[in-house]
Formats: sequence, structure tokens, C-alpha cells
Amino acid sequence: MNNTKLINPLLPLKKTVHSLPLALTIFTGVMFSLLTFMGTWNLENKTIEKEFEQDATDIVSLLQRSLDKNLQQLESIVGVYAASEKVTRQEFRTFVKPYLSNHSDIQALEWIPWVPHEQRAAYEQAAKQEGFPNFKITEKNPQGELIKAKPREEYFPVYFVEPYHDNETMLGFDLASNSLSLEALELSRDSGKAIATAPMTLMHKSPQHQLGFLILWPIYRQNTPTNSVISRRQNLEGFASSAFLIGDIVDRALKYRQPRGIDVYLFHESAPTEERLLYTYSSSTPKASKDLKDENLATLRNGLHHTVILDVSGQKWLILSKPNSEYIASRRTWYPWTVSLGGLLLTILLAIYISDRISAVAALVESERQLEQRVEQRTVELQKAKEAAVQAAVESEAANRAKSIFIANISHEVRTPLNGILGYAQILKQSTSLTANDKKGIDIIEQCGSNLLTLINEILDLCTIEANQLELHCQTVDFGTFLKEIVEICQVKADQKGISYSYQANSRLPRAIIVDEKRLRQVLINLLDNGIKFTETGGVNFKVSVLESRENTKNKTTNKPQQVTTIRFQVKDTGIGMNNEQLSKLFLPFEKLENTSGYVEGTGLGLAITQKLVKIMGGDINVESNPGQGSIFTIDLDLQTYPNSYEINFHKNPNQQQVVNFKENNNNQNTSVETTEIVSPPPEKLVYLYDLA
Repeated sequence: MNNTKLINPLLPLKKTVHSLPLALTIFTGVMFSLLTFMGTWNLENKTIEKEFEQDATDIVSLLQRSLDKNLQQLESIVGVYAASEKVTRQEFRTFVKPYLSNHSDIQALEWIPWVPHEQRAAYEQAAKQEGFPNFKITEKNPQGELIKAKPREEYFPVYFVEPYHDNETMLGFDLASNSLSLEALELSRDSGKAIATAPMTLMHKSPQHQLGFLILWPIYRQNTPTNSVISRRQNLEGFASSAFLIGDIVDRALKYRQPRGIDVYLFHESAPTEERLLYTYSSSTPKASKDLKDENLATLRNGLHHTVILDVSGQKWLILSKPNSEYIASRRTWYPWTVSLGGLLLTILLAIYISDRISAVAALVESERQLEQRVEQRTVELQKAKEAAVQAAVESEAANRAKSIFIANISHEVRTPLNGILGYAQILKQSTSLTANDKKGIDIIEQCGSNLLTLINEILDLCTIEANQLELHCQTVDFGTFLKEIVEICQVKADQKGISYSYQANSRLPRAIIVDEKRLRQVLINLLDNGIKFTETGGVNFKVSVLESRENTKNKTTNKPQQVTTIRFQVKDTGIGMNNEQLSKLFLPFEKLENTSGYVEGTGLGLAITQKLVKIMGGDINVESNPGQGSIFTIDLDLQTYPNSYEINFHKNPNQQQVVNFKENNNNQNTSVETTEIVSPPPEKLVYLYDLA
């Protein structure tokens, strides 16, 4: 490209102003401007339509929210009746007065009891004694005049009405005498739901004869079944009712709505065509128009509009919103004209644009060069940071190792005199001259010393594990005897606490396993001890089962074939359980849970050590728990075992060394599961079991 032309792009245009390229450029610019004008105009129309849809949706939401709030007030009255054996007229007035003062769109709140004919006189007499000497159950005659209600099987009179002023004529009026309200009464009674009447002219004082409606909420006798239509009819006590004027609800809901410019029309879906229009709200005046004009729904649907069906406690209202000309005009912009003008100027600015593009490309190249320099510099900085992080990790590991060694040495120094204290305490307990206070003091010394020794041992274990110095000492173990000893150890604590304790073992369990007996015992006793500590009612279940077995190589010592058996140890309790936050910290050192009964002994190291030991032994530990529903701890370990076809005998030689004899046995083994409720071991065995633990 010739750079000389780019320096002054307008020069060739001046020289060739009447040339064909210029004409083509002008023609292209005009066409482009026209197309962009049409496109932006249509886009603006769509924007206005979208904004109108949102505004119309907001109008419906305001109406729905207003109705929902009023329904909540009615529901609160139902709650009062449900919680009280009897609500007096004064209590009703006191309860509803705040609602009426804060909700001007509520025409009246009423209590409408179900009155069988044989109780009519009693109800009328009771109302007279309460200060209404002219009270009687009334109805309207064909001329619209209030008269004494004719005898019928049941009545639904307005017995309480607030505010009483302007609603005096409603007191005593039998709603069952009006077909519209009777239909709503029966539907509400049978369904157990709040039901609105069809729009009608209310007897309540209403300006300009606005249409209104009642919402009826059934109230049933306390502690009676209402799960069927028959039971609801039999146990009906009455209705809580609220009266509304449609215009008041719309006026209050839309009074402060912005922006204006949208007219709202309310139609009753199930009414005859000539009676469908309920109310119109004109946004062109400060107040809503209360003149029900003979609007044609089909005409209103022409042009931009929004319709939605609103469920008003069983009645279907159609809400139609339509923008007026002011609404559309206020949202028109100069944007389409501006875009069109910009398109006409595009031809003249094209050469300047090309020049700017070349400058932009040059600037981009320079920016990329600078970016490469910054990337290179950043790479060097990141490399240095990485080296510093590695060095910090090495130093941190060394510090942790030094810390572990220090703690281990200190723990050994403390444990030596502590063992002396515990030993001397046990000797003192054997003395026959001790008083009760002396024995109590020695017991406290022994208990505190044992707790401290446990803490020291756990710290030593944790330090050994963190320093990667823990070694497993695996040997052949009589699996059945091993499990029995563990069960008996924990049974004592369960009996002391008064909870149940059961043990389940699958008969497929191997006779012998190769494992570090001390560490596996430590893991299982810790889980069982935790389950007992945090269980107040119910019990703890210890279950051992075989998941799978597979052949492995022969044992080098015994020259007998071995298997790898996946054994699952499961401890299930009915204790306090844990939430997700507690589960996330469960295996952290020094994290403790509190029992519902208060403080629980422990250091918070047991589960942390348990998890690390299980991982060192090549297993997995998982926990499932919900608050108040107990916990399930599961450990899966792959252990070296011997086939069940070999009979294995354990005994000790004269030097007290364990000897294992193998003998092939071809008897078939069943796979049943046995569940045993464990009893405490005899006292003479307790000392041995505690030493073993």
C-alpha cells in the first residue's frame, strides 16, 4: 500500500469528486443510512415493547401483592379462632382494628358463624345482650329491602363486623340468602380453602355503587378431622370474611406506581359479555377512573397490550394493560435519526478512518512488543517466587520436624514421672487404712494422671505420624479373639452409661489376619469410645464384614497361600450427630464436639490420629452423620489373610512366644450374619482388658 496516500486521504477525493468511485461511495452511504435507520427504528420499537411488558408485569405484581397481603390479614383471623376456644366481640374488634387502620382497601372484616335453625333464637338473643337490641338474622326481599330471614335449616349471618360504622346493615345479614355468596360459602366449606365470591354490589357502604367481592375462609372446630368433604361439613364452625371494593384495591395498589401512561382494565372471565368489565384505571388522570365504560375487549387487544389471568381466591380476573400515546412518545429517542446521519457522514470519514486504522495498527504492534517484555519480566519474577516458595516449604518441613522431635522429647520426659505417680497411686489404693476422702482423692489423682497420660500418648502418636517415623509391626493375629477383646473393653463403658451395645460379625470373617494389632486396636477402640461418649439414648452397633477376597502370593514364613481380604469395620451410634460444618473439621487435631449433656472428656486428637493410622495401613475412613440422628463411621482395610480351608491354631510356647499352626480343612463355610448382644466380662478379666486397651 502506498503510504503517501494514507497521509492525506482527502486529496484524491477532491481530485476525483465527479468520478464513479465517489458516486458509488455516496450511493452506498445513503443505502446504508436508510437500512440502519429502519433497523434502529424497529429495535427501538422492540425496546419499548419489552419495557412495556415489564411495566405491565409490575402492575400485575402490585395487584397480586395487594391481594396476598389482604389474604394474610384474613388468615391471621383464622389463626386466632384456631388458637382460642371462643373469641368474643370485643376481642375480635381489638384484634382487627390495627389491620383496618393500615389497610384502607379493606371495606370490612367479619365473623360469620354457622347457625342451625334450632340455635337461631339463642344467637339473636346473645347479640341483643351484647348491645344490639334490634339484632335479627335478615335477608333481602325481591325489592332489595332487608326483612327478617325466613326459616331454613341453617344460616350464615354476619355476627361480627368491623368497622361497624358504615356497615350497620351487614350485621345479621344471612349470606346464605344470596346465591353468589352461598355458592362461595359451600365451595369454601367443602374445599377448606379461601374462596372469593363473584363480583357483586355489596351491602356495605360504597361510593358510586362500585363492584366488590367477599373472601371467605372456613374455620373448623378444634381437634376435629377435616380430611374429607363429609368431615369438613360436619365440623364447620363458621367463616372469617373480608369485604373489598375492586376500585379501592386497584387505586391503593397503583397509587404510587411509576412510570405512568398505562391504562388498566379488569374483566371477570366467567361473567356474561355485557358484565365482564369490572373496573378501568386511567393513567391520564391523578385518580383512577371509576366509571365502568363499555369497553370492547376485542378492540383493546388491537395494538400493543398485555394480558394475564389473575387467580383471586378461585375467581379468574383478566388484567389487560394498554399503553397510551404519551407512554410511547416519551420513550422515543433521536437514536434512529442520529444513526442515519452518521451513515451519511460515513463516506466523508472513510479516508480518515483508514488513516486512523493504520495508526491503530502501529500502536497495537508497539503494545504487543511492550507486552512481550512485560511477560518476559513477569516470567522471571514468577520463577523467583516459585523458588522462594519451594525454599519456604523446605524450611517449613524442617521446622515441623524439629517441632515434632521437641514435643516427643518433652512428652517422654513428662511420661516417666507420670507413670511413677500412677503406680504409686495404685499402691496407695490397696491400703486398708484409707478413709473415704483419701480414696476419693487418690481416685482423682489416678483419673487425672490417666487423662494426662492419654494426652501425652496421643501427642506422641501424632508427632510420630507427622514426622513420617511411624512403622507398622504386622504379625499374624487371631481375628476372632482380637475382636472379642475389643468388644468386651467397650462393653464396660456402655454398661456404665446405660446404653445398648451390639456386635455383628459375618461368618465369612477370616480366622487369622496379618496386621499391626496395636494400631488396629487403637483405631477401633477410639471409634467405639467416641460412639459411646456421644450417645445418651439408644445404643452403639459394631459391625465387621467381608467385602471381597482375592488370591495373593504365599507367605514366605509359613509357605502357606494367602489372600487379600477387604474387611469393613462399621461403628453406628444413635448419638447427637454432626452438621456439615462439624464434619468438615472432624479429623482436624484438637477439634472437639460437645455432648448435649455438657462437657465430654477428650483431647480432640483421637479421630485425627485414627484417620492418619487408617491411611498408613492403606485403608479408607468415611463418616455419615446428621444432627440428632447419630453417626456411621466406616473403615475399609485390605488385609493379608489365610484361606478358610486352613485350620489355624494359636498358642504360646514355653518361652511365651506366640506360635501359629496351619492345617488344611476342606469344610465348606456358610455366609450367614450373626448379631450378638454383648454382656460385660467378669470382674477378674477387667484389669486385663483395660491394660490391653
